[in-house]
Amino acid sequence: MTIQELRELFIKEHKRDRRLIFINYGIISFIVLLVLGLIAFLFYATNTNPIQALSEAFGGREHDPWYVKYVLIAIMCGAVIYPFYHIWKLSKRPQKIEDLLSRIESGAKATTVHDSKEYKVTIPLLKVNIKLCPVTMASIYLDNDVKPYLLPINSFYLADMKILLSGGNVQKLNEIKRALYADDDTETSTQQEVEKIQTPLKTTEEFRTFLNENLKDTIVEIDKQRGFTRKMTMIVVPVVILAVLGIAGYYYYSSIKGAAAGDYSVASSTPLLLLFFGGITAIGFGYSYFVRWKHKKTTGTQSVSDSDIYAAAAGNSLNETVFRKIIKFINPTVEYMPMGHVGLPEFLESGLYQEKNYNIHGNDQISGRHNGVPFIMCELWVTHKRNFSDEKDKPDSVFSGQFFVAKFNKKFSSSVYIKPRKGSSGYTHITDEKIKLEDPEFMDMFDVYGTDQVEARYILTPSTMERIKNIAKRTKGEFYIAFNNNKITITNNSKNTKFGVGFFDSLTKDDNKLLVDFYETIRDQFAIIDDLKLNVKIWG
Repeated sequence: MTIQELRELFIKEHKRDRRLIFINYGIISFIVLLVLGLIAFLFYATNTNPIQALSEAFGGREHDPWYVKYVLIAIMCGAVIYPFYHIWKLSKRPQKIEDLLSRIESGAKATTVHDSKEYKVTIPLLKVNIKLCPVTMASIYLDNDVKPYLLPINSFYLADMKILLSGGNVQKLNEIKRALYADDDTETSTQQEVEKIQTPLKTTEEFRTFLNENLKDTIVEIDKQRGFTRKMTMIVVPVVILAVLGIAGYYYYSSIKGAAAGDYSVASSTPLLLLFFGGITAIGFGYSYFVRWKHKKTTGTQSVSDSDIYAAAAGNSLNETVFRKIIKFINPTVEYMPMGHVGLPEFLESGLYQEKNYNIHGNDQISGRHNGVPFIMCELWVTHKRNFSDEKDKPDSVFSGQFFVAKFNKKFSSSVYIKPRKGSSGYTHITDEKIKLEDPEFMDMFDVYGTDQVEARYILTPSTMERIKNIAKRTKGEFYIAFNNNKITITNNSKNTKFGVGFFDSLTKDDNKLLVDFYETIRDQFAIIDDLKLNVKIWG
């Protein structure tokens, strides 16, 4: 994907979104006119004076607070004005697209991208809603901007958009994708050159030495900042909650007690209470804005150590400050993209899951070649929302964990699928013949399916099965594995992230145990590549 291609995608989806919005407003206008016509008919049929009826409605009752009629008028005015304001904002969207892409071309990068799906048409049928015309909206923050760019994008291209806007090496990633998913053998010459470079995996002790020599000071400072943040949060949040609950409780008790005595003076102070809570909200937003501004100002300085530590403590830059260096320690030739992940086509190509229009989210993509083998791995969250569903129903969780795909150097014609016996995914789609292997422990842990009994045994060598067992035991993962189309796909439905650091977690506790576990988890996936490459001659 290029900048020009992304520009065309934004404009195309903008025009579609605008068309759907106009259709939606047309439907709403028709319904409003229909209701007004019905009301006018009722006035006429009952000989009611509409002006007098409206005056009584907005005049309020005798004991109503003075502001009630103004609130009703404000709501009606807002309902009339909002569509025009919305249409005006739509007319400004092409300018925002150009502004975003011009900043990207000037060197800016996206630091955060959130996406959500909006359904432009919803047909309610009792407890079941039919949702139609979905539009994916992306909230894009550049260089720690406080205000995002909110733009529509076709969900099919969402993963590529994130990589492009975050400054990832798109050309190198496309080369890896071609190597993984191309049907021909055009990469043979390139493969032979790459195979000359061997990258042995380092031991845990070597990694500990690397941490002490290269990241010790940074990790200590990050933990100090995180500890301070934890303390402040644990002090401020309970105090604010107790204060709000105390004031609200006192107001409620006073209102009930006063009403029982015929005193409504407390109820008349509602605007002051609303003003108070509005002030608290404004202070909260103001503080959030100040933190973002200070973070942006700090990271804009040339002081590498201070800015990196502050940014890492703030959140997203922990990946850049620590995780990127750990990944480069494993293999300096691979690419790490904190916002990157595979898309729906790559997820479905494994053959493990039913073909549906899933919602795909992810991050922390690592891609490249390890000892000549092209691969992609990332964190992935996959959900599915049924068209016929209750409004309160949450989307089904299809997959949540680590996704890994690598290609072999020589082809095999059959497919082999491995499912955990205690797996929970109801969206897997495997209909091949069940295969029984000679490893009893492996068969107790997994069910194996395939189209060729003999080739399945060549693919699942004793060393390969042993490594899969060890990873599953140590990580307590839920592994679904596919060997098909000359690739291996491993999905670990672990329900957690290997890159995330919990609020109460410490990077330095127990001799950097959290980082050591992270290193061993990533190294194990690289080790599978090594193991399969050593056995590649069996497909001669």
